Amino acid sequence: MSDKSDDLLEDAENFTEEAIRELKRAEKEKNTILIRDACEKGWNAIIQATNALFLKKNLPLARSHWERRKRLEELERVDP
Repeated sequence: MSDKSDDLLEDAENFTEEAIRELKRAEKEKNTILIRDACEKGWNAIIQATNALFLKKNLPLARSHWERRKRLEELERVDP
């Protein structure tokens, strides 16, 4: 059985793949709404991957973008 961080990394990969597919479709159709949707999926991939990192490092998950950024800065200081 995989742990939660592995599940989050799998989600991140799925979001990334879907973002790429959607971006290609958006470019083909010249559709700015689809470009925004692709960007949102890319951002979700980043969030899932960051959450997996926090779990691997035994840190609590961030509840906001500000908290996530601060926690990453703190983590970088102790584990460059």
